[in-house]
Amino acid sequence: MFWHKKYSICGECQVHFEPTSDHFSNLCLTHRKPKLELLARQERVIAWAKANWKKLELQMIERR
Repeated sequence: MFWHKKYSICGECQVHFEPTSDHFSNLCLTHRKPKLELLARQERVIAWAKANWKKLELQMIERR
């Protein structure tokens, strides 16, 4: 509807910004970018761990 607000307010710095539809829609680009980069790093690590789970299992058993 045309009378709905077309902006959001950052939960960190209270700046108004264009809304997004990603995981961190309550943050402006400045505050969203580090969180998205962290999420991307975590996804890369998880993908690597899935491909190398046998190696990780051996490390886990050795540490017990």
